[in-house]
Amino acid sequence: MCLVALACWLGACGAAEPSPTPTPIPFTGAPSALLLTPLPTGAPSPPNVITTVTPRLALETTTAAQSAMGSALNDPEPGSLILLLADQVLITNNRDGEGGSILSHADAGRWLAQHWGTTRTLVRTQYVEQFVLLIVDTKDWATATPLKQGTLTFQLHRYNVRGQGDPMQGFWEIDTIIYQ
Repeated sequence: MCLVALACWLGACGAAEPSPTPTPIPFTGAPSALLLTPLPTGAPSPPNVITTVTPRLALETTTAAQSAMGSALNDPEPGSLILLLADQVLITNNRDGEGGSILSHADAGRWLAQHWGTTRTLVRTQYVEQFVLLIVDTKDWATATPLKQGTLTFQLHRYNVRGQGDPMQGFWEIDTIIYQ
């Protein structure tokens, strides 16, 4: 194949403009839950269609995420904190985030509910710019197995509405829980 034909085959000859990349529609106003409905059973799935049913809080800023974490920890029920969970959550006792178990959104929510207890205290928050990472240290959780010291550290990264990492325009979600 000649180089010109190869370049045109790879789309470099400029005959057609590249198709625009879809961008997520930003949420405005106060954080609110987004409920996505599944496709009917047996219907073919068009490409790039979201087919999960997972509530999300649209937390675009670090300040909004920190505020939501503080409010959720003060709630008598874990529902507000569960809304902040990513599709998959690593639960580990290793500070380096190694080992542990990857749980679904629902299973991680049940795990948090089992350890909710009567009080939780926000110890500190830290934003790590080079990793676009928000770290939230907490204490005073119910000490049920495997929680021995009653402390949890949450790590939040930014994800788009499809559950893919998006450090520039995504929403903050909890993707790691480190317990002690």
